[in-house]
Amino acid sequence: MIIPAGNLLDTNVVSEMMRPNPNRRVAEFLDAIAREGIALSVVSAWEILNGIGRLPSGKRREDLAFRFRSLLDDVFEGRVFDWSLEDAEACARVMEAKRRCGESLDNHVPDAMIAATAVRHGLTLITRNEKEFRNTGVHVVNPWKMTPVIQLRAAPREGRSARQ
Repeated sequence: MIIPAGNLLDTNVVSEMMRPNPNRRVAEFLDAIAREGIALSVVSAWEILNGIGRLPSGKRREDLAFRFRSLLDDVFEGRVFDWSLEDAEACARVMEAKRRCGESLDNHVPDAMIAATAVRHGLTLITRNEKEFRNTGVHVVNPWKMTPVIQLRAAPREGRSARQ
């Protein structure tokens, strides 16, 4: 069962959270939106696990695996969106819309999958990769660029249409 959330974190935001000293602006932003609820796509979980799995055996790999497992248990318990047929249909629509804009996501399928999850569930996508998610129908917020107070006022309510 998914616990209600208003925000979906992209993989780059989760990676930032796993750093020993995350960007202060990003950390403050995430603290500010915590009450709205943050969630993770199973696609982002795969991207993180795949990245960790590519590292050579050793302390760094073990530390990252531990940090990610801690985030899953402490922050995202009950807030990881699985991939479904409805998500696949939404993803096909996202990719079609991007192609029509001349901004194909054919080489960024995981991003299209994450966008589809956000669109389907009416979530704001928190990411650094604004370009990939432009024209997908999802509201995007870049925590590296904006302060938490501004973001909270600008964040859409569930079901609000995307801003470019």
